[in-house]
This record gives sequence, C-alpha cells and structure tokens, in this order.
Amino acid sequence: MQQEIELAKKLKRLRTERGISIREAAAAMGIGASTLSNWESVNQTTHNPKLKELRTLSEFYQVNPGWLVGWSTMRDYDPFGEHSTEPDFIEVILAEWKLDSGTRVTITPPNTVAYHKDWLAAEGLQLKQLAETAAPDNSMAPEIHEGDDLLIDMQIKTIEKPDIYALWAGARIYIRHAAPAPTGYQIRTLNPDDKETVSAADFAEHYDVIGRIHRVGHTRR
Repeated sequence: MQQEIELAKKLKRLRTERGISIREAAAAMGIGASTLSNWESVNQTTHNPKLKELRTLSEFYQVNPGWLVGWSTMRDYDPFGEHSTEPDFIEVILAEWKLDSGTRVTITPPNTVAYHKDWLAAEGLQLKQLAETAAPDNSMAPEIHEGDDLLIDMQIKTIEKPDIYALWAGARIYIRHAAPAPTGYQIRTLNPDDKETVSAADFAEHYDVIGRIHRVGHTRR
C-alpha cells in the first residue's frame, strides 16, 4: 500500500507543479479525469496505472517511469539513454500449467501487467512461473474484491502453511485461504463460518494448487 500512496503523492505533486487541473492534465494525456483523480488519491478505488499508462504519465510529466512507481531514485526522463528503465519492465502475458490429470490450462491476464525485473528478483519470483488473473468473486472480501488483479506465484504447488492460494476445481479458479489440517486441509473464505475440512485424498482428487497469491494491488507478506 505504501507504494500506491507514494505514487499518488508524486502524481498530484507533478500536476500541481505545472499549475494545471486534473481535467486539463487528463485531457492532455487522453485519459479520463476520474481515472487520474483516483490515481492521485491515497484511497484509490480503481486499478493502478498499467505499463502503457505509466509510459503516458512519464512522457507527459517528463519523469522516469521507474521513479514514479518507486523502483528508481532517478527522476529525470531518459527514454533512449543509458539510464532508460523501460526494458527493465517485464510483462506477465499468460501462463500455462499442466494438471495432474494431464490437462493443460491457460490463464490470460485481464490487463497488460508489467513488473520491474529487480522487484521480481527481490521477491524470488520467476517470470515463467507467474500468472496474472482477476479475482472471480467477492468471497475473499475485504482483502480481495471481484475484479482485483492477482499475481500468482506458481512455484508454490503445495499447501504447507496457512495462506491464500489459487485453486483449480470443477473447471474454474477459486481464491481461498487454505491451511494444513490433521486429516488433510482446511479451505475457507474470509467468512469464518464458510469453511470445510477436506481429506488429503479428496483434495488430491478434486483440487489442483495453481499457486500462492503473491500480490493483490500490493505485495502480500
């Protein structure tokens, strides 16, 4: 969340430094005034800027896109010089994994999402083991809401500790809190009354672990 707060502050400061209104800045960049207003707000109600939108913002304000999102201390805009950071942004395009049954499932992200390679390395993430999807419902609210972008770390294929995982069952994705239990696994939403304990055998028969939810608009720890 701190990263989102810093981005909002920077965008508002850059605009006020130019002495222009949200409406004027948004019109100049070809984006909606309400979208820019949300990006400038600490209490954001929309998605953060994607890679293409970051490029638009950085070109308009003449600042380094990496500086905008907190991945670089260099503010100056340098799209073609030796300090350019754009090649360091890596897009999560799609992910494919193979179920125990042999079926191959492909996840295509709902938006174009990009991450800095240094951030991926610091988080111990591998691009070929990442999937980006949208939360299918509000079962994990208030932590995760329907439509939220979710970054899935597919390196984690077993439930060894309590956490939030992406599970595949009945030809669809479920986002659930899961934890080891004496006889198998406990699976639940964030509603404490909505939980079930599944034996290890039943879990193996009905569920596949896609991976751990690593990021929901902010990095989970």
